Amino acid sequence: MSIACLYRFLIDVLREDIRFHIFIIFPQLKFAIMLDSKLLFAFCLGLFLILWFAPTSHAQEIFYKGKNIIHVDSTEWDDQSVHYMLVGDTTVSSRPLLIFLRGSLPRPLLVDMGGGQIADLTLPFGYEAYLDRVNVLFVTKPGIPIMAAKNELDPIYQYLDPKTQEIPESFTYQNLSDLLSRRVEAVLKRLIGRPWVDAQHVILVGHSQGARVGTDLASRLDLITQYAYLSDATRG
Repeated sequence: MSIACLYRFLIDVLREDIRFHIFIIFPQLKFAIMLDSKLLFAFCLGLFLILWFAPTSHAQEIFYKGKNIIHVDSTEWDDQSVHYMLVGDTTVSSRPLLIFLRGSLPRPLLVDMGGGQIADLTLPFGYEAYLDRVNVLFVTKPGIPIMAAKNELDPIYQYLDPKTQEIPESFTYQNLSDLLSRRVEAVLKRLIGRPWVDAQHVILVGHSQGARVGTDLASRLDLITQYAYLSDATRG
């Protein structure tokens, strides 16, 4: 039963003062419970509150690229899902977190090359050299999936809408530095309390448009402890 249906049922019970009895039968235990309308209302109200306030669950996926473990997950911000990719070891407590902010192109983070082969598009950052010391975080662009098949990309690996064969409008209208900054902030605030994150070492690296996004983040968030500004795009 959906929350909306349960809500309408509760209103009907209150408005009409429905008088009936319901038997809940437990054959294995050989007894039954009789609920009148008032008890039924209390039961449904409790269920409604549980469903309403229950936290949204996220199904994390794990991929392997050589010896590297790639965690893919999402969080919610401004009524949209923000997907992110974490590369590293989450079984080790209190590791520095390095957030890399990419440039302005609408590229997914991962590419399904077929035959079980997964490639990443994290260039120009060779994160593998740092995985013995830090976990590395990447956040997707709006309107761009975290993973796409190779045939969904153009020759320079930009994602194209399957219907229009153009760059998605949802990316075009939201690829703005301040909005991108808020998306990264939402992911960071979700992860900062995890035992494998060293909150005293949250490192931000921004490249091209990502440098502008990083400047906004570093100026607003005390969570950022170090910031590297690389090759700012003047029109990014």
